[in-house]
Amino acid sequence: MKRDQGGFTVAEALAGLAAAAVLILISLSLTRLTSQIVTNTRRYLVVNAAAFAKMQEYETKTFDNIAVGTSPTYEIEDFSASLTAITSPKIKSPVAKVYSEPVSGSLRKVRILVSYESGGVSRFIEYATFIQLGGVGR
Repeated sequence: MKRDQGGFTVAEALAGLAAAAVLILISLSLTRLTSQIVTNTRRYLVVNAAAFAKMQEYETKTFDNIAVGTSPTYEIEDFSASLTAITSPKIKSPVAKVYSEPVSGSLRKVRILVSYESGGVSRFIEYATFIQLGGVGR
């Protein structure tokens, strides 16, 4: 007697379905992870662009037009509100500040510091440069 060899057994069909289900779950997990990475990267790019633009603004100022902050923080500007306006609702309550401290009579250190939350994690972006009498130094 010959047996019919043309189909799948129930066990083979169930194994195939289980393998397909595992592959679908892995694909969905990777899609979700990719989406989170893209979202966090977009937030970073927006905040970074704002911080970089603020640094460029200070690099174009002359030495005499840059205030010196008072010790201990040397803060001279808080641009958190303007950053919130361009990033809301993507980024809630970012803190964005400019600090300027004297290094010598002809040299100032200018720092831009932005902190924000993305993906439940606190993140920071910082730019710093030296502004010297007669030009910019790095």
